[in-house]
Amino acid sequence: MLDHVGMEICDLAQIAALNFPKGEPNPKLAEFGFGSVNKEKPVILCIGHNVLAGASAIDYAEANNNDVEICGICCTALDLGRYRTGAKIVGPLSYQLPYIRSGIADVVISDEQCIRVDLLENLKKLKTPLIATTDKYVSGLEDLSGENSGEIIEKLMSGEIPGCYLHDLEKLGEVAVQVAMKIKERKKNVENEKTQNLNLYEGAIKKTNDCINCGLCKKACPVGVDNRLIIQSINQIFNKAEECKTSEEVTGNKETENTVHKDKEHIVADKIINLLKQKEYTVTALAKEAGCSRQYIYNVLQKISNEKSSELTKRNIGKETYYSLIKGLNEYYKITEQVKSCIECKLCNKNCPNDIQISDLIAAIKEGKEIGAKEISILKNCAMCGLCQEKCPKKINIREVVRVERERRNIIADIKFLTKEEILESLGKCVFCGRCESWCPRNIPIVSVFTEIYKDRLANDKAKISPGRGAIQDVEIRNVGQPIVFGEIPGILAAVGCSIWPNGGKELGEILEEFIKRNFIVVVSGCSAMAAASDYSGTHNLFEKYRGNFGPGNIVNVGSCVANSHITGAAMKVANIFAKRNLRANFEEIADYILNRVGAVGLAWGAMSAKAVAIGNGVNRLGIPVILGPQGVKYRK
Repeated sequence: MLDHVGMEICDLAQIAALNFPKGEPNPKLAEFGFGSVNKEKPVILCIGHNVLAGASAIDYAEANNNDVEICGICCTALDLGRYRTGAKIVGPLSYQLPYIRSGIADVVISDEQCIRVDLLENLKKLKTPLIATTDKYVSGLEDLSGENSGEIIEKLMSGEIPGCYLHDLEKLGEVAVQVAMKIKERKKNVENEKTQNLNLYEGAIKKTNDCINCGLCKKACPVGVDNRLIIQSINQIFNKAEECKTSEEVTGNKETENTVHKDKEHIVADKIINLLKQKEYTVTALAKEAGCSRQYIYNVLQKISNEKSSELTKRNIGKETYYSLIKGLNEYYKITEQVKSCIECKLCNKNCPNDIQISDLIAAIKEGKEIGAKEISILKNCAMCGLCQEKCPKKINIREVVRVERERRNIIADIKFLTKEEILESLGKCVFCGRCESWCPRNIPIVSVFTEIYKDRLANDKAKISPGRGAIQDVEIRNVGQPIVFGEIPGILAAVGCSIWPNGGKELGEILEEFIKRNFIVVVSGCSAMAAASDYSGTHNLFEKYRGNFGPGNIVNVGSCVANSHITGAAMKVANIFAKRNLRANFEEIADYILNRVGAVGLAWGAMSAKAVAIGNGVNRLGIPVILGPQGVKYRK
């Protein structure tokens, strides 16, 4: 419970020092969402939980009539909205990476908690300066608090340093605003002159062409999104890659083969032989030159190899050319020779991202066994990513082995690509954590790809949200205390935590509205408040549809994470004000009364930080059960 005491002290200090709303039942709504920020203005993005840094930037901009856009992600966003409703609330923790990659922010200010450890590395690629403001997240940046503002601005603008540690709040406001304005001007000049792009993440869609189809991105996803299929579909639709065209020839395009009539097969065979006499070809190059598929080339090679010597003489093939044709240029024989060097160490199995026993196929080919159902299954399921052969001590080209065997048996990789609409629907389930990207062996910036594809929807991501009212007033407790205890008001539902889950905002919004309609008092805070405003698909979101006072059928946003203490405080006030229970040194009786009489429950929907779990445990001890939603079971200990 000391955690809750500390949170209450923190929020009371903020309310007193920064003139936050003091229990105002219906504070002025702030703008919320990815698309709420005016990109034409210089943009300062604040990330974390300590509002003082962002507040100093607001103060400087107002004092100097600088027209800048100041926005936030995570709880500092709500507190910025409590400080000035003109500040924009971008979204919860899960918005951090896509918003940074979008390149909208001109300067980023970090304070503490819920900050990605790779924040600085991402910003370096965007050439966006980072100003760290607390010693809890410095990222090795130089402490420039002792230098004057002009020198700091010059260093940041020159690119001499990627950012700085600046704990002097008076300097911080000036530095952040001035640097943001100068960078915005520089960006405009770059656009006008069409010089080098500052955002190295732009054009990420083209990099999907590097995908090797290994499936590690799918395996890495903590919420089960099929990232591999999304990436393949994006590549198919937006890049029209040459390999996709080749794949069509091999697997689905029968038109080319149909143009070669059976009566003219010998003409094609002669053409192939004549080409081979001139120079060596790979089967792929030979198919392209002859105007037919690689499968057809294999069929012709097989027929030629089976011809009688007299027929071969008629074709005027010498012994040397014949050997080159049958033993050298037929890739099957080449690869058979490679496979014979296999020592059956099975390292290929261990390195397969899809747990396919590829060594069984290699062993069957090596021993000259007939390819049976087991081997056919391996050929069908292999992604042909080539990761298995990277660990092969004999350097066998396993990918080519699989490719040739599949072509010889006309095994088609049947991939049903997603449409543009299906891609967007799938991306709606992504929580943009970036785990898939960190697993990618080809370093494809997957989050940037998704952000680029999803940019139109993100641009329209706008809503209204209550930034937070602060504490629940005693008079409100007096009005609802008796109806709560006597059952006229069914109870209190408090949605807390980070709500990071596919469609988490929509699901949470539907849950909350159902309880509001049933006359419960619904209380939200932190990222849950933002999630409820972000994806809810009603005509208006909950903060526009329902009132914000602490009463039945209403939704109350108390504020950021530190404002969670007001939720537990309200439960204790019911016991104290209505039931006259003594608060001092009487924890056990208060908790017992809340559990048996108040009917309050906490809901933590989706995955969350360890801090959010600690808050939930404190709520549990006070007699308020907390339901951990999807993925929450990992914290049950």
